[in-house]
Amino acid sequence: MKDMSQTRQIRLANQELSSFQMPYSNLLQVQSGRIWLTVEGDAQDYWIGAGEQMQLPRGRKVVIEAAKGAARLVLTPLNSHFAQALPSPVAGFLKAAA
Repeated sequence: MKDMSQTRQIRLANQELSSFQMPYSNLLQVQSGRIWLTVEGDAQDYWIGAGEQMQLPRGRKVVIEAAKGAARLVLTPLNSHFAQALPSPVAGFLKAAA
């Protein structure tokens, strides 16, 4: 299992998948490309492009796939005070593309 307690940069090739358990809330920031994201327990899927971000809840498994080319993203663990100020995916921060 990957250590998710520190900021991580992730690079994904076109259509490459990555999945991991979120032991901490994290802020996901897409630096380049576009990703498809699904979060365990969330009925929606999300399309997130360069310059967009989303809070990932702790305790959930996430699956990310680079779509239409390579993608580069950053995962930053959040302390509980900062995380409460951000919308969660369950609250519909980013809606899935139709």
